[in-house]
Amino acid sequence: ILDAFGPDGRNAPGCASGTMIASPSRPDSRESEDENASYFFQWPRDGSLCLRAVVDRLMRAEVGETVALATDLFASDIERKVRDFVRMNMKLQVTPNPSGNFDSGGLGEPKFLVDGEPFTPSWGRPQNDGPAIRASTLIKYANHLLDSRPGEKPYVKDVLYNRDQGKRSIIKDDLDYTLKAWKNATFDLWEEVESQGGHFYTLMVQRRALLDGAQDRTIIEPSDDHRLTKVPDSVLRMPHIVPTLRRNKGQPKPLQADISVLLGITHGGDRMTEDVDETWAPWGERAIATLDRITEIFSRIYPINSGRDARNGVACGRYPEDSYDGVDTSIGHPWFLTTHTMAEVLHLAAERFALVGFIKVSVKSRHFYSRFVDDCDVGSLHVGERRFEEILKGIRRMADGFLKVSREYADTNGKMSEQFNRFHGKMRGARELTWSYASFLTASDAR
Repeated sequence: ILDAFGPDGRNAPGCASGTMIASPSRPDSRESEDENASYFFQWPRDGSLCLRAVVDRLMRAEVGETVALATDLFASDIERKVRDFVRMNMKLQVTPNPSGNFDSGGLGEPKFLVDGEPFTPSWGRPQNDGPAIRASTLIKYANHLLDSRPGEKPYVKDVLYNRDQGKRSIIKDDLDYTLKAWKNATFDLWEEVESQGGHFYTLMVQRRALLDGAQDRTIIEPSDDHRLTKVPDSVLRMPHIVPTLRRNKGQPKPLQADISVLLGITHGGDRMTEDVDETWAPWGERAIATLDRITEIFSRIYPINSGRDARNGVACGRYPEDSYDGVDTSIGHPWFLTTHTMAEVLHLAAERFALVGFIKVSVKSRHFYSRFVDDCDVGSLHVGERRFEEILKGIRRMADGFLKVSREYADTNGKMSEQFNRFHGKMRGARELTWSYASFLTASDAR
């Protein structure tokens, strides 16, 4: 991941300080015909998600949980990259672009050049998830600074969240934009479908950002609580908070599954420490049923999964009707980040079940749990019961199975592209997609 940060990252030579490239793939460095040559850009979404993994590592290093990172030199290098990212993204917030300027929708611009200048060709814009993800990531960073380094309070108050009227600060600007834009038309995270009322993933990360702001008592102005909490409740009542179904001309009725639902749950859903009703949590019946359906579909449509026991994980893509092959349009393939997401959801669910000591089996989730025990009935299973223990063991085995699939098709040195071929497993698409690495780290953390 750090190799993707300019100006000195191995994959980001010549990039401006604070830029995090999505991939080093570009026309003058294409290594094979299976590589997409147009990913050498910075996306606020990708950058903020990957920075979150970096911030998590920085936090763990500083408290001594990760010995390998706990050197002053390495920690300071990470810190510099985070601060550079903040400066670059404050510039992006005010850079006029095809989506608008600072006051007219410019924060929804999906991607920029590596020097921070606007990308002007036609694209799926706006994409309103980026500012929300960036806000959540930097709220986490701000709280870490206040908790572990009180001397950094001026940086937090002046740069990250400045309460003074008329003063810019990156978190405040992102939250303000999210408050205004959550009902507006936006493209989905796959940059393919526009919806007037939003998409499940986008709404979930917007809801998460506003909840993070409302729940924060250290940096957010108390008077902001009402306006930040009002919108998340409204989001949950939106009748269209469902995944957008794609249907290509000539194809049969789509199998209703999109990994963006699970990404919305992991990036924007409820957290382990929150007292929640499980509706938007990785261990809730909806997430479990969605994961079960995705497993079933990709087990059938990808030849690479032939002969695999789904209980040990399978290669997963974005959605069954996907026609983006990593370079052009033909047939979709498995992605590393989507396969990692399956593992992450399962490990988070297993942790929750072990923590609370029971599993709720509903009509929606029963099919999934029946993968591990024959006599699975609707109701609650409790710790110490045979079925509880067998299901918990099966979930963890399945989660590790998804990671083993990823390891099987990654390069021997650990490099991961965007996708791997559905027939034979050769990597394709964007080379060394930075999000592939970040998704592995978050799955590993969940484990």
